[in-house]
Amino acid sequence: MAIAWIDTPPAEFADLARRLWSGETPQTAAAAQRALLDAHVRSPFRVGWVAINMPGYGEQLICTLEINPDASGTPIVWAHGAGAGLAFGYANFDTLANLGGRPRRLLAFDWLGQGNSSRPNFPTNDWTPRWTLTADAYTELALRFFVDSLEAWRQAVHVESMDLIAHSTGGYVAVHFALQHPHRVRNLVLNSAAGLGSHPTAPPADEPKHLLARAKPIWDNGWLHFGMVKIFGPLRETARARFVRFAKARMGIADADEASLLFAYFWGYMNSHPISSDAWTAALLTPVAGVEHSGVYGRRPIADEPAAVLAKLAMPVVAVFGSDDWIFTPSVRAFVAKLPTATLHMVANGKHHLYRHLPSEFHALVGAALREE
Repeated sequence: MAIAWIDTPPAEFADLARRLWSGETPQTAAAAQRALLDAHVRSPFRVGWVAINMPGYGEQLICTLEINPDASGTPIVWAHGAGAGLAFGYANFDTLANLGGRPRRLLAFDWLGQGNSSRPNFPTNDWTPRWTLTADAYTELALRFFVDSLEAWRQAVHVESMDLIAHSTGGYVAVHFALQHPHRVRNLVLNSAAGLGSHPTAPPADEPKHLLARAKPIWDNGWLHFGMVKIFGPLRETARARFVRFAKARMGIADADEASLLFAYFWGYMNSHPISSDAWTAALLTPVAGVEHSGVYGRRPIADEPAAVLAKLAMPVVAVFGSDDWIFTPSVRAFVAKLPTATLHMVANGKHHLYRHLPSEFHALVGAALREE
């Protein structure tokens, strides 16, 4: 069954204000996405919006890319991480769509409330103030928001079972999706996933506070997430120069034109839509200063789920990290050891955006994990 595509980006409230502040609109953001994909994806693809009916939220639009819609076998689904969008996988889509030397149906999407998808209130469908929710309630509502929207999208794109590749914070959500809908995930590839390992031991109370401990109140109040980029809307060229340096150092992008296209895409979707689930990092993750390690951990680490819950991850789980990945925590190894079906691969000299930094190594691991019988 074919997808019911919508070719017009979602209309957003107060579009004029954002145009005046940053010069960006949903239309310019969509054009920047198209320019990046056209420049780097050689396979014929379609990109547009798919309507979902999400309980409590009504119709929402999920920005979606599809390659090889008629290919047989299990579709591959690409889920981005925090601050990114579906088109961050531009250097991977051609390889994944031909994994194993034959066409594979490939789908990529923007999480609801991020990228070029529509932007409902997050994490509730009303205007419940954030401060009225406990931390546990906030996390639970956020997980429900993402898991329910991904399940609604799965139905809308007619996927019965998927090989799911998810990056960073998207990986944390993908695990929860697999826990709730295990029969919908054939293989799970956790691409530099956040939130897997248990928290480290807390330091003595009289020890000087680590920088992460000092940042925690700001983080927990929702002031540290990529959506805050919007306040710098008029400083586009300053931001572009910094982004190009970041892309070279952290993503291995040496070509200035490629980096500029990626920046235009990033800046476009960040500045053309209202803040929505951009705040998922604060809802799902938290900075932790510990004795063994200090870093960003899951508020509800996957490793701490009850054994009966973890047993639902009966599908093959492959965790892939670069050796220089800032999101990796030592307790990930213990998490993987708990799952009989899980394996961990550490790629030498790899960084957080391993899929772009060292794509050949990444594709080799994914190819082995997602081999069709």
